[in-house]
Amino acid sequence: IIFISYEPKTKFFDVLSIPRDTYIGRIRWKRRKLSEVLFLSLRRKKDLKSAVLDFVKRIEKIVSMDVDFYFVVTYEGFKSLIDTIGRIKVYIPFDMDYDDNWGNLHIHFKKGWHNLGGEDALKYIRFRKTALGDKGRIKRQQEFLKLVIKKALSINIIFKIPDLIKIFKEKFLTNLSIYDIIVILNEVRFFDFKNLRFQLLSGEPRLISGKDFLILDEGKKEEMIDVIKNSWRINWPRPNKKIRIKRIDSEKETFIVDVWNATKRSGLAERISRFLRFYGIDVLEWGNWGRRKKYSMVIARTGDLKKAHRIARILGIKVVKTDIDRLKMVDCSIVLGEDFRFDGEGL
Repeated sequence: IIFISYEPKTKFFDVLSIPRDTYIGRIRWKRRKLSEVLFLSLRRKKDLKSAVLDFVKRIEKIVSMDVDFYFVVTYEGFKSLIDTIGRIKVYIPFDMDYDDNWGNLHIHFKKGWHNLGGEDALKYIRFRKTALGDKGRIKRQQEFLKLVIKKALSINIIFKIPDLIKIFKEKFLTNLSIYDIIVILNEVRFFDFKNLRFQLLSGEPRLISGKDFLILDEGKKEEMIDVIKNSWRINWPRPNKKIRIKRIDSEKETFIVDVWNATKRSGLAERISRFLRFYGIDVLEWGNWGRRKKYSMVIARTGDLKKAHRIARILGIKVVKTDIDRLKMVDCSIVLGEDFRFDGEGL
């Protein structure tokens, strides 16, 4: 489930992923998750469009913003879209093996590079059998979306518009008009990857009455929504002038980090996460480290010390170490210790 916000002033796109297990409260006395809303409404109203509008209202309640347009992507529509723009080159960091005979889903990929057509691309983004579960799948979907956008921009999309419009009309459900779709496709022809930011709503997994739910962290959610609402002033807030930072060019390189507060200073990880996001660094998660640490450190999770040292220079952190853990789905973990000093701490 993806919420997209576009700011025409700055031509900035925010992509916010909302986990399907998000707890939404009770519907007719039963506790429900977000993924159940569409099915329950469809069963009650017997009309797909009305059910989608009910789902949209739920999303509006979660993000505290109006949703003007919706776009329901079917499996067949997704496969046709990928086959139309061309195969997507993806690096799979581990073997993927999953069989669901009841659901007729069979996923088998070996570690390494793959050129995925529509059928295999759908299997790749549906895979969730890892320690990170749905969170890992969401992050994989975000990365795949970036690759799809890059692929679309690498071809002359103007010649693909008739085929894409046909797919949108026949295999997707949307309230976008043909004119709207043409305008959007024309707009993304000049898209700048520096103006794309991904975020993921997080929270606490909880088993309630035998069902798995995600209880959203309302504080983190409000911080993310605030960042989206202020995308029109994307270069604000600014750090102290003593800090000289060149915004990361996400078209050429991607930085994904998590940020952890190991101090007694309340809200430190949140402020640093906001600072990093405004400078083109994707913050997957932030929170408390769980115990105090005297010294700050940047931990290279993929073994890429070049990225770790760059993050360390940005934040003035002296300690850089390697602890490879690709399941964390980040390039670096940032641990803020008692020695951490930051001129922009008023953010």
